[in-house]
Amino acid sequence: MPICKFCKQWRACLQISFVVLTLSMAAAMIGMARTINGLHDELTSLSKSQLQVAASRSEGSDFGDEFDPSQEKHSGAPPRHLSMFGIGTDSSAGCWLLSDHATSNSFDVSQATCNFLNCPSCFISPTSLSQATTLTITGCSTHRWGIGTGTRTRSGVWGYTFINRDSTNTMTVTDGSGSWVLSPLAYVHAYCDSASGSNRLYFTTTSVATLTVADGFTLSGGNFDASASTGTFQTGSGAISLNGDVTAASGFTLSSGNFDASGSTGTFQTSSGAVSVNGAVSMAQGLTITNGNFDASGSTGTFQTSTGAVSLKGSVTCDNGFTLSSGSFDASASTGAFSTGSGSVTFNGPVSVTGTNTFTVGTAGSGGATRLYGDVTVGGASAGQAADIDVFGAFRRYDHDSARNVISSASDGVTLKGTLSLDGGTTVSSGNNLAIATYGTIVCDASTGGYTAVCRAT
Repeated sequence: MPICKFCKQWRACLQISFVVLTLSMAAAMIGMARTINGLHDELTSLSKSQLQVAASRSEGSDFGDEFDPSQEKHSGAPPRHLSMFGIGTDSSAGCWLLSDHATSNSFDVSQATCNFLNCPSCFISPTSLSQATTLTITGCSTHRWGIGTGTRTRSGVWGYTFINRDSTNTMTVTDGSGSWVLSPLAYVHAYCDSASGSNRLYFTTTSVATLTVADGFTLSGGNFDASASTGTFQTGSGAISLNGDVTAASGFTLSSGNFDASGSTGTFQTSSGAVSVNGAVSMAQGLTITNGNFDASGSTGTFQTSTGAVSLKGSVTCDNGFTLSSGSFDASASTGAFSTGSGSVTFNGPVSVTGTNTFTVGTAGSGGATRLYGDVTVGGASAGQAADIDVFGAFRRYDHDSARNVISSASDGVTLKGTLSLDGGTTVSSGNNLAIATYGTIVCDASTGGYTAVCRAT
């Protein structure tokens, strides 16, 4: 009985174990089936993707650097692919090779304009350009997809790459509104979007907070405009060349060094304001004042000219003397008068009144005394050179002892005081008398000129 009871329990345990084992195997088989089904689904999805890729290739879609998000099933961003493009001008080109021409590289990327094919998103110059070139990209907001001539257009935002491989010439990229100049051996990325429909290429910003240039700065086009800045503009110690017009709106200060325009053939012109030249000024080729005054009244220095002619065409006023140290003072070409002041006038050399000109002292009825300390000669010694003296008034003669001999005249005769010697004959015209004062004595004891008795008063 106990043995049979034990056997019954063992059989029950064995049955239970078999049931458990069966259930475990069933669960394992179910898991394997699910795994197999998952692999089948993945393979099916991969096969579909390959078929879609093949279909896209047949339609001309750009496969490689673009993707269709609707065909990707990822929980995050799609993985990045290596950017490796072929260069050329056919359907295999991932980077379009530009022609060696200044302006013929113009592409409407919304059409099949790259050799009758849709254009890629990369453009590259030849390794050697004969001149600078300009690349024009239009219609980028509706850029066509893919290789070939498919008509699908992009949606969203996408990038472009522009590469200049030439070592000397520039490459300008423009969308017709904005542009970017690529220097030799350089590249730039730009973006375009479909939503705005602006067909604009968005280049990297040209605004920087601080810019340090270690090895030169060249502006090949456009303007250098710092008008919005309130800061200073400072250069180094090297030479500065301003090859065009320069306008200073708020002053120009030179704190050191020279202001040298000697190499210029142009003019130097100031405004209507005052000009102060505080140092010495040298004029190598003339000074012309067309208007206004030349005023040196505030100067305590001298005014000196060179050995050339000096023409003063207007009135000249000398407040503090005029000295001629050499040369001639010649006013012979002038028809005007020469007038001195009320002070004395000294002629240290000979004075000549030429031609038929006269020499007059004072005016009729009012004149100052004229004193001549030397001999006076009237007329010349040769025939035909005689000249007369007209005296309207008394003629006074003084000896060296100041004794005065006077010859005075009146309307009724001439009075002689002192000894009068008549070396020639004297004739008293008819009707006139020769009167001798009562105190005089007439002695007639001389003979001359055929006269035997010449009378004299003693």
